[in-house]
Amino acid sequence: MSKIGLCTISELSVEKFNSSHTEIRKFEIPSYQRGYRWTDIQVNALLNDVYNFHESRTDAQAKYCLQPIVVTRAVDGVSWEVIDGQQRLTTLWLILNYLNEEDIFNLSFESRKDITKFMNELVSTQEYHHDTPELHFLSEAYRCINAWFKKQKETVRGIKRLMGNTLINEVNIIWYDIESSDRKKNITVFNNLNDGKIPLTDAELVKALILSKLKGKYEGRELEMRKAEIMASWCKMESELRRPDKWNFLVGADKKDYSSRIELLFDLIAENLTDKDNYTTFLWFERQIAENKGKDDHIRLEAENAESIWKLIENAFAIVNSWFCESDATAQPVIYHYVGYLLARNHKKIDELFRKASTMGKKEFTDYLKRAIKETIPAGDKLDELSYEKNPSDVQNVLLLFNVLTCLEIAKGPYNRFPFDRYREIMLEKGNSWSLEHVHAQNSDDPIKNEEAARSWINDVLLALKGVDTIYIDIDEEQAEAQSITQIMKELSAMSEFSNIDMEKFNGLRMNLQDIFYSKSIHDLCNLALISKKDNSALNKSIFPVKRAKIIALEKAGKFIPPCTKNVFFKFYSHSANQPYYWSIEDQANYFNELKRVIKQFLA
Repeated sequence: MSKIGLCTISELSVEKFNSSHTEIRKFEIPSYQRGYRWTDIQVNALLNDVYNFHESRTDAQAKYCLQPIVVTRAVDGVSWEVIDGQQRLTTLWLILNYLNEEDIFNLSFESRKDITKFMNELVSTQEYHHDTPELHFLSEAYRCINAWFKKQKETVRGIKRLMGNTLINEVNIIWYDIESSDRKKNITVFNNLNDGKIPLTDAELVKALILSKLKGKYEGRELEMRKAEIMASWCKMESELRRPDKWNFLVGADKKDYSSRIELLFDLIAENLTDKDNYTTFLWFERQIAENKGKDDHIRLEAENAESIWKLIENAFAIVNSWFCESDATAQPVIYHYVGYLLARNHKKIDELFRKASTMGKKEFTDYLKRAIKETIPAGDKLDELSYEKNPSDVQNVLLLFNVLTCLEIAKGPYNRFPFDRYREIMLEKGNSWSLEHVHAQNSDDPIKNEEAARSWINDVLLALKGVDTIYIDIDEEQAEAQSITQIMKELSAMSEFSNIDMEKFNGLRMNLQDIFYSKSIHDLCNLALISKKDNSALNKSIFPVKRAKIIALEKAGKFIPPCTKNVFFKFYSHSANQPYYWSIEDQANYFNELKRVIKQFLA
């Protein structure tokens, strides 16, 4: 079983065997490790970090934490085999010996006995050697340490005293004892850590911390069973959070990089979602478990704290999982759609929703979500005033909410739920985002100058309007007139056969056809739909029938087209079975009236 905890450099340096017997701790660098390789970049970074911590801290009890060292008791039963952390330990040894600090841990090298002798001579004589790569890097590291102290504003004696006290008493290191006497296993751990296959993340450290403290409450078989129960539950939570539909519902583009998804729960509990520093979440958990350290029965109290922490983790998972899987499978998944909308549009952060859900009942939380959504959209009687040019963000809010509420109206259990995971995938995709699509294209007077682009435009039109002779276009809200497109289509068809296209004539025909499909309400909500930026680019200001054909092709290709956008181009909101090639005033009115009905019903 692994042991994990925090210790100062002072505690790291001295091993306490009992109340009256202490010895300087001995570390051994095993033969399977490579030599010392830190450069002045890493050495300066360590010194600067420690110094800046001392200068900027406001809490006298604050500690600066270094990354973990992974150790196990060596075969001799006295010294410690360093599996990971050689570079940090060696650099600390050089700095502390430069500062003439006493009672510093001993460092030896299993297969390179001469290195220990060289390091002692380096400190005492400052004679640098570059005969081997390791001697070179050690020499340059010590030279860098010397130069750093001489460059500081304080006197050398003053800065040495300050840094010595800070390093010894105010710097913590994470101690991770894997308790293994199997050299092959230790080599595997070393290789995996250094290959990045199993980095020591907050998840790994918290797991080891909880499991290592349980023996204060359980023993023997009971201890092993409890550990197995926790690990089974841990794996289940990790597996559920690795579901793409669930993870992308919960976490957006501003997420941390989590190697273990369960770390999201830890960050929510520790209120540490935005802090990207290494191990800050683990340190929070370690403080909670060790808060009674020093009391006579602190081992039992730490075990009880570890159990309490585990219950917090299970409860955190239950909360966020309930948003995705509401308990009543026969009811509409209201919380799923409300939370999904707020997170997808970044109106609320997951940590804020988590805190609210932790203190509210289901109805109270649902009412809170609804109020939060209402704050993101205009009043129902203001929808007519929204436009692409004036309120693009408000338009996106309204259109996404229209899609979400449309799904919610017909959703039962897992069916017809809005797919927030696919919505989020668009946002996470490089070079992509969500945009507003004009159902009727914006009328562009800019001529197409490239002949290849002209041929593509002609082919799209001929395919979309194949067999169509007449388009019934709006005169006003009550009348439509037949507009023949036969002649334009014939000329375009003939033009597609020419080896060279008369670009001036082509652009004239293009403008004539565009004028037929032009809409006066071009930027109003009744002519706007939600679509991804890349798919919007593919539509490329095409006329309505071409856009409709391309939307169908994108849907067949598996692209995510929001449900209400599909409804628009499939004429779902039209009351009469009119032609599918023209987006009429009546179509626009029907679409807008349905949108207004759904939004106003929600706002009521």
